[in-house]
Amino acid sequence: MGKKPSNEVKSVEAGYETDFLLFSTWYCTPKSQRPPEVQTIREYAKSNNIAPRTLYEWMKTKKFTEFTEQYFKDFIAPRLTDVRNALFERTQLGDSQAIRLFFEYEQAWVKPDTKTEAEASSELASAIMEAIDRRNDK
Repeated sequence: MGKKPSNEVKSVEAGYETDFLLFSTWYCTPKSQRPPEVQTIREYAKSNNIAPRTLYEWMKTKKFTEFTEQYFKDFIAPRLTDVRNALFERTQLGDSQAIRLFFEYEQAWVKPDTKTEAEASSELASAIMEAIDRRNDK
């Protein structure tokens, strides 16, 4: 049986950046792609010997929000073209709801500053890889 996690809340600033990044990445992973034995936050906490309270506290931080927002943008961005194309195909079939949605989307869509997005994505990827390397070195 594994070690019981401490009830002490681990601060990201106090040297737990690797654990924070790995948890944040796991959290953003669709449940269908997570290991079957680690589907919930409590299961993640137990399998990584971290108090669930720590994970819930991390989820309240600005850093967690920024990380997850960027991760989701990076996850969704390569799939948007397929979604747009499928929607457009529905408009060609005369689907009035698809036509309305297509025009709403096109009016709301603003091209992102690709340099800023690319830099943020690169930083996120580097941080994840470094966290994995640090974890593997333990």
